[in-house]
Amino acid sequence: MKIYAFLTALLLTSLLSSISLAAIEGQVTDSDGNPILRAWIYPVNEGSGTYSDSRGRFILGTIDPPVMLGIFHKNYDPAEVEVLVATSQPIQISLSARRGLREEITVTARVPRTDFSAVGAAATRIEPGEIESPVDTLVEIVESVPGIAENGQGGHLKVFSIRGVSGHRVRTSIGGVRLAGERRAGVSASFFDPFLIGSVELTRGPSVIRHGSGALGGVVEILPRKFAGYDVSLGYNSQGNENFFLGGWGKDGWSVGFTRRDADNASAPNGIELNTHFTQYSGLFSRSWDTGERESQLFVIPTLAHDIGKSSSDFPQRTTVYPRERHLLIGFSTFSSSLWRLEAFLHPHDLQTQVSDTGGLKKILTNSADFGATTTKQLFLGSRYILNLGADYFARRGVDSQEEAQDNTLRSLENGQEDELGLSASLSVQLRRAVLEGGSRLTWFRQSNQQANGKMDSALSGFAGVSVPLTLGVELTGSAGSGLRFPSLSERFFTGTTGRGTVLGNPTLDPERSLNTDIGIKLESGKVFAAGYYFHNRISDYIEQVDLQEDQYSFQNLTRGAIRGFEWETALAPAEETSLYFRGHLLRGRSAEGKPLSDIPTHRFSVGFRRQETRTVHYGSEWQLRSSKDGPGDGEKRIGSADLLSAFLSLRPLPTLRFSIICTNLLNDLYFPTADKKAAFAPGRGITIRLTWLPG
Repeated sequence: MKIYAFLTALLLTSLLSSISLAAIEGQVTDSDGNPILRAWIYPVNEGSGTYSDSRGRFILGTIDPPVMLGIFHKNYDPAEVEVLVATSQPIQISLSARRGLREEITVTARVPRTDFSAVGAAATRIEPGEIESPVDTLVEIVESVPGIAENGQGGHLKVFSIRGVSGHRVRTSIGGVRLAGERRAGVSASFFDPFLIGSVELTRGPSVIRHGSGALGGVVEILPRKFAGYDVSLGYNSQGNENFFLGGWGKDGWSVGFTRRDADNASAPNGIELNTHFTQYSGLFSRSWDTGERESQLFVIPTLAHDIGKSSSDFPQRTTVYPRERHLLIGFSTFSSSLWRLEAFLHPHDLQTQVSDTGGLKKILTNSADFGATTTKQLFLGSRYILNLGADYFARRGVDSQEEAQDNTLRSLENGQEDELGLSASLSVQLRRAVLEGGSRLTWFRQSNQQANGKMDSALSGFAGVSVPLTLGVELTGSAGSGLRFPSLSERFFTGTTGRGTVLGNPTLDPERSLNTDIGIKLESGKVFAAGYYFHNRISDYIEQVDLQEDQYSFQNLTRGAIRGFEWETALAPAEETSLYFRGHLLRGRSAEGKPLSDIPTHRFSVGFRRQETRTVHYGSEWQLRSSKDGPGDGEKRIGSADLLSAFLSLRPLPTLRFSIICTNLLNDLYFPTADKKAAFAPGRGITIRLTWLPG
C-alpha cells in the first residue's frame, strides 16, 4: 500500500506542477514582420534558452511567469520582454535591425535557414544585390568568402574550390535543383545570371547529411531572386567590350526577370588575347503563394548561351569553344507551418563542345535529363530537442555524349543512368547555453552505361556539431563530419575528347571519403564583427586525373592526405555610414607522402572599405594580396604573387536612377588566376559602367 500511496503522491505532484508551469510560445520577427531565424530567447539571469526556427517560432520549456525574456540575434538590437501571466496565445516579439555594419554583416555573417546547414558548420549567406562589383558569374560572388577561390582554367564557364576541394566534390544547386554535368572541371552555374540571384547560401566543409554525396567539400545553394517592382540595368565592361541588359519585375507573388550578356575576347595586361567571348540569355519566371499555413513556390529558369570561348594557355594553337549550352530548370517547393518541406525538380540540359587543333576539328554533344525530390520534417520533442528527418532522391536519365571527328562517330556515353537515394536523421539538443547536433545519412547509389556493366554502392556518413554562445555577442562553434562522393559517369565510363585532351574512363573507381573537423569563434560587439575558423580535412581515395601521355588522361583512386587551413573575416564601423573589412585564408594540402595536393588555392589577404557619403554618393575600394605558389601539385604550374586593387563609385542623382562605375585590376597586374597548368592569364584592367532604373 505504501508504494501505491507514494506513486499517487508523485502523480498528483506532477499534475500540480504541470498546472502551475506552462510552455511559453512565441514568434520573433523584424520590423517588417519577416520571421527571424536563430534568435536566442532565454530567461534573464537563468541562462537556459532556445533558438527560433525558420518561421521565427520558439517554445521555451516550462516556466512559471512572471519572467523576463531576453532576445538576442547578432544582426538585430537585443531586446527584453516581460511575460506576466501564462497564456495560450503565442507572444509576438519584434527586433530592430542593427546599424553601422549592415553591409558587411549581410555579406559575411548571415546564417542560412535551419535546414540548410548543420549546427557548428561554417555557414555564410551572401546577397549579390548589395555587392558593388561587375559580377558575371557565381564564382565572382562566392570568392568574397574566405576559403573559396576560382579553380580550373577559367573563362566564362569557370568553377571554384571550397577549402581546396573542387570539381564534383562541391555541391551546387539553384532553388533546390541539384546541378550535375559531365565537365571534368565540375559543374558551372555561370548559365544563371547573377542579376537573377536573390541570395547565395553556402557551407564550408562536408555537408553530406543534408545534401547527399558530392557535398564533400561544401555546398552552394543559389536562391532565385524575387523582384519587388521594376529593376532595369544597362551596362558596359571595357574588358572584351562586354555589354549587358538586365530587367525584372515583381508583384503579388509574381516575379519575372530577363538578362542578356555579350562579350568579345578580353586581353591580358601584356596584350595577349584571351579566348573569353560569349553570348548568354537567362530568364526567370516564378510564382509564390503564402496561405499562412503553407508557403509554396514554382519557378521556371530557361537559359541559352552560345559561342562560349574556353580560356586556356593552349589558345590559339588549340581552340576550345562551346557553340551552345542550354538549360531548363523547373522547380517546385512547399513549406508548411508544421515544419514539413517538399522540393521537386526537373532539369534537362545539353552542352556542345568543339575542339580544333592540328588533329582537325572534333565536335562533342552531351545531354542529360535530371530530376529529383527532397522532403524534410522538423519535429519539436519537448522544449529542448529538435529532430530533423529527411529523404531525397536524385536521378539522371539519357546521359549521352557523342563525338564526331573526320566522318567518324564515337558514343562516349550512351544512355547513361544514375540513381541516388538517401535517408537522413539528426537530433538537435538545446542545453543551457549551447546547442548540440548529431546525425547520420545512409546513401544507396547506382550507375550504368549501355556500353559497360553497371555499378552499385552504398555508404554511411555522419556529423556532429556544437554552438556555444559564451556571452552576448560571442559564439564558439565546432563540428566533425565525414565527406562522401561517388565517381561521376564520366570518370567511370567516358572515353573521348574534352577541352583538356583525350580522357579514358575507369569503371573500377571507388567512392571518395573524407573526415573534417572545424573550430570557429564569432564576435559581434557594438560596431565590431569578427570570425575565425580552423579546419583539418583528412581525405582518402581521392579520384585524381593521371597523365597517360601528352594530352591523354585517365582517373585513379590515388590520394591520401590532408588539407588544413585558417579563415578569418572582420568588419568594423569606425564612423556612421563607414565600414572597414579584413578577410583572408591560409591553406595547405599535403598527400600522405608529403607531396603538395592539387587545387589548393594560394594564401589570400583582403582589406577594403565602404563609405555612404550621402544618400546619393556611395564609394569604396579593396586591395587583395595573393601569394605565389612555388610547390604545385600534379597538373599544376608555379605561379607568382598578385596585387589586385579595385574601386567603385555609385551616384544616385534621382531616387529612381543610379549610376555606377567599377574598376578592377587597377594596377594592371599580370597574373594567373589559378595554378592549373593550362590556365591562361587573367584579364587586365577593366572598367564597368552601369545605369540602373529603379522606379519601384
